Amino acid sequence: MYSFLSFLGGVGVIAAIVLTVLYFKRRKKQPEKARKYALYAWICVAVFMIFGWLASITPEGKQEAHDEDVSSSIEESRDAKSSSVKKEKAHKASVAKAESSSADKAMKKQEKAQREKSGKLHYKQLQNYLSNLPTKYEGAIDDAYYSPQDSKTIIVMNEAVLDVSAAKLKAVVRGAWNLGQNAYNKYSPLPDNVNANYVTVQDSAGNELAHTSLLGNFDYDADK
Repeated sequence: MYSFLSFLGGVGVIAAIVLTVLYFKRRKKQPEKARKYALYAWICVAVFMIFGWLASITPEGKQEAHDEDVSSSIEESRDAKSSSVKKEKAHKASVAKAESSSADKAMKKQEKAQREKSGKLHYKQLQNYLSNLPTKYEGAIDDAYYSPQDSKTIIVMNEAVLDVSAAKLKAVVRGAWNLGQNAYNKYSPLPDNVNANYVTVQDSAGNELAHTSLLGNFDYDADK
């Protein structure tokens, strides 16, 4: 029914257009016919309007209008939902990024605090180890300590142990240097300002017998 009424309305529109054209062609030569054409054209327009109105109030017409409204509402709802989803994703991403950044900062802060705590503990352990060397190697080592002022580990040898041949002396001094170097390796990591990896071996008069080279190796001063 809806399609038929729509068809009749379309026919009315076409007829109105044709009659209007005939009106303009005949209005000078045949004014009476032209007026009839004009009248018929208005009648066709009226027919088009009537059938169009009837089509709109039929169940099919109402359903089509309803379907269009529903479709429009669905599209609007879909667009709104899509926009809402995008905003929610952007918000979640922003929150996750902020939380990740905050977590990273907290973790770095915690790691730094743990390193500082471990460094202080290791430094104390290093000092205790060095202070026990004279007892452990009594008669060979008179003193051993880390000097913050000199930024190095100092091992002082006993004069008696140094009264040997040149070849044996180098081996004795190297053994003392190894003790200092091993202490550094054992208790690392240390605080950044503690350079215990730089070891010097001295006699009781303060003369340097050996030290750690720039490359971290044993450097015997008597070889120079």
